[in-house]
Amino acid sequence: MALMFSALYNALSSALSSALYNALSSALYDTLHNTLYNSFASALYNALSSALYNTLSSALYKFFKTLFPALFTRLFLALITS
Repeated sequence: MALMFSALYNALSSALSSALYNALSSALYDTLHNTLYNSFASALYNALSSALYNTLSSALYKFFKTLFPALFTRLFLALITS
């Protein structure tokens, strides 16, 4: 009788601990994935888009501040002299 009870206890204990472990590890993975990964991805996206915006706006500013007047002047002079 004790041997049968021990086998039943071990089987139930193993099944319950396996089910709890799977449920908790799945919940933990989902929680970590949704909070950390999505937050990291969002932060990475924001940082990259901000860096890209700053780079492009700086390039546009430099273009319109320095290169565009020089190009416009050359184009204007070419139009008047031809």
